[in-house]
Amino acid sequence: MAGHAAATDDYRAALAQAERLALTADHLRQAILRDVLADGADWWQVADLLGTHPQHAYETCAHLAGHRATPAQQRSRHAVVLTAGLAAEHDMGGQYGIDLEDLSPGHSLHTDPGVRRVREARAR
Repeated sequence: MAGHAAATDDYRAALAQAERLALTADHLRQAILRDVLADGADWWQVADLLGTHPQHAYETCAHLAGHRATPAQQRSRHAVVLTAGLAAEHDMGGQYGIDLEDLSPGHSLHTDPGVRRVREARAR
């Protein structure tokens, strides 16, 4: 229908059909993710299905799962403490990670949105 509408220059109808298709696809995506989570998948498995990071999967899909543990709670050995220069304030042990200042200025972690938010908060 959308293809026919577009071919006949009825762009309003074509866009309406495309919008309905997008809405249906989003509902299907949410239903699939709800089923995956109900079957016991953790955030790493969901992230793998979505091609994203577990924290991003949690932030975008937690509402589909009800009250579920965060990625850091599910796999605490994988958790990272992000302090952006405040490690001493948080009594962080040396065995946990690295100091971002030790990385080259071009390293991708310097542009990570979470790192930028922490640094902006620290600067206030």
